[in-house]
Amino acid sequence: AGFLTGQQLLIIIIVGVVVGVFILIVCLILIIKCAVRNKLTKDEYMHVRGGKPAHV
Repeated sequence: AGFLTGQQLLIIIIVGVVVGVFILIVCLILIIKCAVRNKLTKDEYMHVRGGKPAHV
């Protein structure tokens, strides 16, 4: 325990920012993938909406 030095604080901030950006990028990629997949399978989805879904 003890006070963090400026260098340690800077490292923690940088790691936090990098992790935050990484998480944001992953979320964006997932959203884009879902959007593209929904766009491509929209007709299929409309077709199977009344019955059993084709994709699980």
